[in-house]
Amino acid sequence: AERIAADEQQKQLGWMVETTLSPGNDELTLNLQEKDGAPLAGFQVLGVVSRPATRDNDEPIAFVERAPGRYAASIAPGKAGTYILDVTVADRAERSDAPILYRMRSRLWVKG
Repeated sequence: AERIAADEQQKQLGWMVETTLSPGNDELTLNLQEKDGAPLAGFQVLGVVSRPATRDNDEPIAFVERAPGRYAASIAPGKAGTYILDVTVADRAERSDAPILYRMRSRLWVKG
């Protein structure tokens, strides 16, 4: 029930996330926007990059805000194939115990 309520709250926020993987497969960029297109600035953004079939090589990553609403993280270039990116966005970056406001899971395709 708690997870369903969190999902409903997330839908009501209407946030938009655009994920970009650099040509060298070594940097992920997230552009976070409110439903009106305004950048979402000052949040704590964390993630995990993993393979779909195993959790053996999960790579935790911390995104750094480079511009309002634009968060980037360096990653270790993996082998070509499909990866899963799990992202959490927490209230404010100053608090390590900030509540999670947004969760996202997407696929990344790494070209060889």
